[in-house]
Amino acid sequence: MDAIRDMNGIPVMIYADRGTENSIVRDIQCVMRWHHNDPFQGLSSFQYGSSTRNTRIERFWRNLRCMCGQTFMDLFKGMSDVGMLDTADFIHTECIRFCFMKLINTELGRVAQHWNQHRIRSSRNAQGPFGKPDVLYFQSEIFGARDQKLPLPAVEQLDALEEEYCSSPLPNGVGPDFETLGFHIIEQYALQYPPNTVDEATELFCRITQTVQQIQQ
Repeated sequence: MDAIRDMNGIPVMIYADRGTENSIVRDIQCVMRWHHNDPFQGLSSFQYGSSTRNTRIERFWRNLRCMCGQTFMDLFKGMSDVGMLDTADFIHTECIRFCFMKLINTELGRVAQHWNQHRIRSSRNAQGPFGKPDVLYFQSEIFGARDQKLPLPAVEQLDALEEEYCSSPLPNGVGPDFETLGFHIIEQYALQYPPNTVDEATELFCRITQTVQQIQQ
């Protein structure tokens, strides 16, 4: 919903795999396209297919893992291997989100910016256009393309869809009870929040989990 508000329009058609989250995307898309009169209106405005058919997005997942994801995966596996992180412990899973979520989001934003400004090279085996994604999207007329998005429905309908299907992410990735506990420990030990480095986040994780363990004993 944030995306279509930002782009001020809705897609003619969406093609996606059968991931759980895409069932919600399908319902929202079909509702917004229900009263249009083009060949892709209503149920025809969403099509399921295999994600492996989209070689570019499959390549992006590989790049994402190399540029960002693998670092955190290795870190959390290492913490688990030495007994620092117990993924079956609710406190630990909440704490890992609380301590690392902002760092992860920052890295994801960096990857997105890099991807949107990199150059997609032409290929004999794929149809274009080719170039930088930001330029392709915001200045499509340069490449002889035209904006295909359709006007947004009324604000009231958007608000109703948002209320029905959407929920806002928790500010720090955790519930209010753990957030209160976390900030209390941060204040008590004069710790940095949000952490600016992996080392600061790891120290914060250890301090919070150790303090909770002492309270529980």
